[in-house]
Amino acid sequence: MKTQPQSAPVTLPSVQATGEWQPRVIGLDLSLTSTGIAGTDWALAARPGRRRSRERLDWLLAAIAVSVKDGTNLVVVEGAAYAQGGQAGHHELAGLWWLVTQYLWRQRIPYAVANPHHRTIYATGRANPAQHVPRKERSRVA
Repeated sequence: MKTQPQSAPVTLPSVQATGEWQPRVIGLDLSLTSTGIAGTDWALAARPGRRRSRERLDWLLAAIAVSVKDGTNLVVVEGAAYAQGGQAGHHELAGLWWLVTQYLWRQRIPYAVANPHHRTIYATGRANPAQHVPRKERSRVA
């Protein structure tokens, strides 16, 4: 069996230090109760409060649209966690994902879909970062 070549860590020069152009990249962690929206040096949680169904989806899309505006070069959207398909609201959450990606497509803003598992590895350096944390507190780790 042939193994995939491993890529070496790459250190990129800081473009901010030299005053050169830096792409505007926005990250989205879609949720019905607290959607995460983050840029290079900022982050916020869009919480729709008591809104439900279509009103909630509309409110979340508007909150995202305010943050993802002209000048955004790339949006990274977390993909579906298929293992979590039985969770409450999964149908509505899938609808939010399609509304957001359709909005990005219409605005001609490129987007990439990040696998939730790979997001955890990128953020923590480990596939299962919560192994050392008691089970009740694991959702806070990744």
